[in-house]
Amino acid sequence: MIRAAFFDIDGTLVSMDTHRMREDTKEALFALKKKGIRIFISTGRHMQDIRTAKGDLLEGVPFDGYVLINGQYCIAGEKQQVIHKHPIPASDIKSLVELLRTTPFPCVFLERQDIYINVVNERVIKEQERVDLDIPPIEDISRALCADIYQVVPYVSMEEEKLIMSSMPHCSISRWSDTVADIIPADGCKRVGVEKMLKHFQISPSECMAVGDGENDVDMLKYAGIGVAMGNAQSSVKAAANYITDDIEKGGLCEALRHFGLL
Repeated sequence: MIRAAFFDIDGTLVSMDTHRMREDTKEALFALKKKGIRIFISTGRHMQDIRTAKGDLLEGVPFDGYVLINGQYCIAGEKQQVIHKHPIPASDIKSLVELLRTTPFPCVFLERQDIYINVVNERVIKEQERVDLDIPPIEDISRALCADIYQVVPYVSMEEEKLIMSSMPHCSISRWSDTVADIIPADGCKRVGVEKMLKHFQISPSECMAVGDGENDVDMLKYAGIGVAMGNAQSSVKAAANYITDDIEKGGLCEALRHFGLL
């Protein structure tokens, strides 16, 4: 029996075209809640990128918890209790800052409460527009040496990322386009965040479903009792899933929930 469901945001709950949830998606989430199934967000986003000046990306749906920043920061319940936090090792951040001083490229830093960037170029503008996000404020990267950093987001090509990762040996990288990627601790991922959340609510992995479309969803889908890939998912995500549903624009999320008898 499924007691919990974890959902990625971009390309799973929220359209990459309209940057909104479909009405049937919202109705399905409320229906799951009514049936007593706990619903959770599992995203690479920071909470600031969910509840923005433009409004609540999740449109008031009452989620039971949030696996944020690719599993590095997790909050549960109405009081948003922090149940897990796992920053990047300080030595790797120091190496990254030194690299940025000699070989500058745009890089976003995610702290517990704040997000900032060192420099902005056309690549940043294009990618932020694609996911409908404001450009973070520009800050002196020395700030990162004095704070816990949970994720960094370099705007670089796949070839350029090699230099970065050689400077950050305790981290791993996953891409969400050809020009931007997420870097987190090597022993961190959405799966770890999901595991912490399930333990908090005393739910077993076999009793949960996870739905996603991106490279950073693979481990989460493999860990869940039921892993669902959206029809618009990357091939690696589809290969990791128990079930492949339709595209987000064609109501794929609701189709998957109906397939497994949850609607």
